[in-house]
Amino acid sequence: MPPLAGEAGTMTDKPTYQALEARIGQLEKEVAEKETLSAQLQQAQRMEAVGTLAGEIANDFNNILQGISGYTEILLQGKEPDNPDFPNLTAIYKAAERGTRLIRQLLSFSHGVTARKEQTAKADALLEKNTSPLGGRETILVVDDEKSIIDMVGTILNQFGYQVLTAANGREALERHRQLSRKIDLVILDIGMPEMGGQECLQELLKLDPHTRVVFTSGYLNDASIAELMKSGAMGYIGKPYKVTDFLQSIRTVLDKERPYFQES
Repeated sequence: MPPLAGEAGTMTDKPTYQALEARIGQLEKEVAEKETLSAQLQQAQRMEAVGTLAGEIANDFNNILQGISGYTEILLQGKEPDNPDFPNLTAIYKAAERGTRLIRQLLSFSHGVTARKEQTAKADALLEKNTSPLGGRETILVVDDEKSIIDMVGTILNQFGYQVLTAANGREALERHRQLSRKIDLVILDIGMPEMGGQECLQELLKLDPHTRVVFTSGYLNDASIAELMKSGAMGYIGKPYKVTDFLQSIRTVLDKERPYFQES
């Protein structure tokens, strides 16, 4: 006769119930952990999308701000504080600077792009800033898909004695370089352009002439990206929007350096 439930040496349903209860608790914990991980993944994907969008927006806004601040600086040159236009031009310039700070905050929030002050400090270290005159007689190829930027940079460089060539994208830049490589002393190259971006253009320029001096410009690069460009053969980086004097000093510093010979490792 089988033992009665509850007698010594018998099997009861209590251990089975406890095991089942523990298993259910474990499953509930695993489900909760998976839900948490899923939520974290979705949040990370959203932040990545926001970061990408923020970078694109920052590039567009920084190009606009560059045009505003650059032309304002040109108009302010030689004007004394008692000039009737001085207060209005100064107000425009300060408004552009506020816009720059706002974009910087947006980038810092979205994906940690370095602020312009930090970029400038890094560029100073890379370019070994000196006190040489800002102007020169060299020929500079300016490559940017924004006509307003090309026009502004061309105006600034011409005012300081430089000869200016222009290209609207990487392919045009390569064609210009093939035709006039011996006359081009420096290439100012924007990163984000249609048809052929700045990084690809840099590689092709160095294939044509390993001695080519190239300085990059952009409004949304982080330190890691800047370092990668330097390893690829660029001689400098200038973050948009930049001050005219900083821009001219960086250009002059690179031009005063001996032409490099870049060879891929």
